[in-house]
Amino acid sequence: MSVREIEMFRKGIYKAKSVLYENNRLSKYVSQKGSCGITGERLTPHQAICHHIKPTAHGGTDDYENLIIINRSYHMLVHTKDPLANKDYVKMLARFEKKAINKINELRTEVGNPKLSL
Repeated sequence: MSVREIEMFRKGIYKAKSVLYENNRLSKYVSQKGSCGITGERLTPHQAICHHIKPTAHGGTDDYENLIIINRSYHMLVHTKDPLANKDYVKMLARFEKKAINKINELRTEVGNPKLSL
């Protein structure tokens, strides 16, 4: 991971978030070595998004333990009620290993969505 990547990620696009969120978001990106918390693939700063494991709308916080860096493309797999109704999401899920599907299901449960049965 380069200093340039860290700086790009640090700048971010979220101006309305708390200082705690911004600090923990950067720390999480560095601690995960810029890798997706679902698949383990290496992400560029533009591909990475910081996801609240327990949504703030459900009482989640900006604490480090409640954040995970994931691929921006996978974010909707967590939040969409029925991603299996979308052929693009089905194709995406078909490439995942069982471990990644289990992680998606953990995150889906935390946001109040049912687990996927593939």
